[in-house]
Amino acid sequence: MSLSLELALGIWGAVVSTAIAILQIFKAIREKPQITIDADTIHIPSSESESTHGVLVQVNRGDDLLWEKGVSFKWELIHCK
Repeated sequence: MSLSLELALGIWGAVVSTAIAILQIFKAIREKPQITIDADTIHIPSSESESTHGVLVQVNRGDDLLWEKGVSFKWELIHCK
């Protein structure tokens, strides 16, 4: 059973293009940007009855249960590759 030249070249081209595609996928995954972000909230003492522009949360400070409002967020870019 002999393969024709056209069939052999077609198979060879398919193998080479598949190998190149796999290598490109691995390269894209490896070079994907990786970003890490750290976020902190800033709490201000408040009371349950006080009107607030932030998010009112209960915070445990030792044995005390206090109301504080989270008014803003501090975002920090830690790592960007």
